[in-house]
Amino acid sequence: MQIAGGYVRSERPPDIAAPPGPAAHAERRSTPFIPYIHSFRAVAIVAVVISHVDFPFGRLTLGERLLLSVSRDASVLFLFIAGFLFQYLSTGFSYRRYLKSKLQNVILPYVIVSLPLLLHQYYRQFGPFAAASRRFGNPFLQGAWALLTAAQMPAPMWFIPMIACLYLAAPLLLAVDRHPRFYWTVVPLLVNAMFCHRPMPVNHIGQALVYFAPAYVIGMWFSRYQQRCTAFVEANLVTLFSIWAAAEVFSVVVLNRSGPIFGAAYSFERGVLDLNLPDKLLLSVCLVGVLSRYQSVIGHRLDYLAGASFGVFFVHGYVLNAAERRVAKVWDHGAPLGISTAMVVVPICVLVSLGLVAAVRAVAGKRSRHIIGC
Repeated sequence: MQIAGGYVRSERPPDIAAPPGPAAHAERRSTPFIPYIHSFRAVAIVAVVISHVDFPFGRLTLGERLLLSVSRDASVLFLFIAGFLFQYLSTGFSYRRYLKSKLQNVILPYVIVSLPLLLHQYYRQFGPFAAASRRFGNPFLQGAWALLTAAQMPAPMWFIPMIACLYLAAPLLLAVDRHPRFYWTVVPLLVNAMFCHRPMPVNHIGQALVYFAPAYVIGMWFSRYQQRCTAFVEANLVTLFSIWAAAEVFSVVVLNRSGPIFGAAYSFERGVLDLNLPDKLLLSVCLVGVLSRYQSVIGHRLDYLAGASFGVFFVHGYVLNAAERRVAKVWDHGAPLGISTAMVVVPICVLVSLGLVAAVRAVAGKRSRHIIGC
């Protein structure tokens, strides 16, 4: 995944409790990437694909509700990784080069991948081109507005305009990192996000930014104090996983939720405090601990999926849409449908998405990064 730009470059980085000095910067540039963070990309993209499955399951069992609660809000994992990589690769930061890289490897692929659907929507006059959704008479302006607000494909493309706001805020985020005491601001940001809730519709970009920005900043903080944080997590994995599991069970059984609270900003009809956000952040640090501890066992098994993860992100919406249409026909014929069906569809979706990514890479070569982000 290329959201934060390239591989992480140090397997055993220096202690960075204090601002890194020249020697630390040189080590980061010269040593290999961190394999367990690279593996985390593969885990995160599979979780994101699972979270976007939207089948008419009917009445869910307790086990299915627990599985849904675990899989939903997986974008938190992506934001955590993106923040981690942003901080870790910030040595010699140039705002101009950074924005150019994001335009070429994130924004341009977003536009290219969106074009087929935008053209179809314009031809059929639905989605952002429906009469009720039009803001502009000019179809090009309407298409540009759809891209800015991710109205053309709310799941999963809302993520790109939202994280683009964080790209633009890079100097401010770096100022926080250069003055670590300001990391404490993430506490009120996180509490505010829990009251704000995830937006519904999901492409309300401002509300999504308020909700997800703390995950990005916490990823930066974890990267800054990487050795200390990773050592603590590895030493307390059982305890941390137990807390995470207990919080999931509490949300499902006691609060009767299966994931985050979706709704208008600070609207409390569906609940007051969203516990899913801190729970997914805890899962993120737990996964870092697991992948770090067992990286020698994992080896390079997840490398291909990790390297193609951003491409899978861009194309999996099309693949899932096709799968959902097929499953909807099965559902209409009265066939049983549940989490077990979704668990068959998800790996097929990932494999088909990987096949599409491989095809683009084979045809476009290095230019594939400008088409599908990897």
